[in-house]
Amino acid sequence: MQYDIFISYRRLNSEGHIEGRDIARLISKELKLYGYNVFFDYTEIRDNDFEQEILPAVRTCKVFMLILTADALTRCENQGDWVRREITEAHLSGRKIVTVNPDYSFNSFPHHLPEELQFIKTVQMSSIDMGPNFEITVEKMVRDRIQPIAPGARIANTIPNKPGIIRIGLGNKTFEIPDEFFHIEVYRALKRSYL
Repeated sequence: MQYDIFISYRRLNSEGHIEGRDIARLISKELKLYGYNVFFDYTEIRDNDFEQEILPAVRTCKVFMLILTADALTRCENQGDWVRREITEAHLSGRKIVTVNPDYSFNSFPHHLPEELQFIKTVQMSSIDMGPNFEITVEKMVRDRIQPIAPGARIANTIPNKPGIIRIGLGNKTFEIPDEFFHIEVYRALKRSYL
């Protein structure tokens, strides 16, 4: 299966606490509301071989998204590190790479960053607010960094001249639904009917 977006992240921080997975899960759910087919390993890999699932998904995705939590790149000095392998595979496969800095938690690149990953320093970073401005910052990232590569179906936020209305674009049709009636199931039903 070809995915629109592959999300790469460091599951645990340097203290052994789950951090990246939870951030990646929230971003994945939000991107799915835009109609994107998202590869998030925690939900996509069940009983299958990790390597047989991950690397082909990286090679064929349209956008490779790297979640840069504070410790995301610290273990990349290890040749077999999965985050390193995913980044390298995306780069060698010519994937569009989008780096995400959640809550400005990523402050600097490690001094021991391998030569093959040095290019990451020049990739523009999208900042995502994991608090009250989450949807707004994700929308900006989608509009500026993802839609030019993977247009997909779009759920727009409130229409400026029609407060309380959500606009959903599916193919060449646009639907306007009052905000209080919108639910993901409404979107799925429209998508099944019109795509």
